[in-house]
Order: sequence, then structure tokens, then C-alpha cells
Amino acid sequence: MMQTIERPQMTADARVVTWTSVHPGLWAGQIGDDFAGLIERDGHGYVVTDWQGAEVGAYATLAEAEVALEPSRRALARAAREERRSRAEMLALATLSLVGFGMAVTTLGVVGTVFA
Repeated sequence: MMQTIERPQMTADARVVTWTSVHPGLWAGQIGDDFAGLIERDGHGYVVTDWQGAEVGAYATLAEAEVALEPSRRALARAAREERRSRAEMLALATLSLVGFGMAVTTLGVVGTVFA
């Protein structure tokens, strides 16, 4: 007999960060019962750090900062970072290939001159 395991349903509270002002210019976020991160107002805008203290980004408005830690927003940001990294890796590989090709052409030119 096959047993079906149901995936737990996420409540709206588990997907949305709720923010509480803990000090003027400082907000603490929670997802459900878990600490999500902080927003700190600086001279240029709002800096968001995640639950580990890693900087997520700086935003012009509090509203932009508040959605920076939303799970769907984080997934989109991660996908964009991976895309940029992939492009950078492809560019580096293409550059190395061109350098290798140039070295091979140079080497063949030198070898051809020696044996000519």
C-alpha cells in the first residue's frame, strides 16, 4: 500500500515578512515565528540585512526595503545572481578560448618559421 505524504500548507504568515519598529530608523522582520532580518535607515536610504546579518541591499524607500526579504523576492534575486554568474563564467571561458587560440596561432607561426 502506497502512503501519500501531504506537503504542509504555508499560511500567508509563513510567506510574508512582518516588520516591527524596534528603534527609530530600525525595523526587525519576522516570517512566522522566525527572525527574518533587519532594515536600518542610513543617510542614503534603507539597508536590509538577512537573518544571518548578510547585507541584502540598499533601497531608496522603506516599502522597497520591506519586500526585499519576501521569499518570492529572494528567489527572483537568487535567480538573477545565478544568471549573472553564468554569463560571467561564459565570458571568462570565451576569453580563455580566444587567448588559447591566439597562443596556438603564435606558436604555429614560430614553428613554421623555424622549419621553413
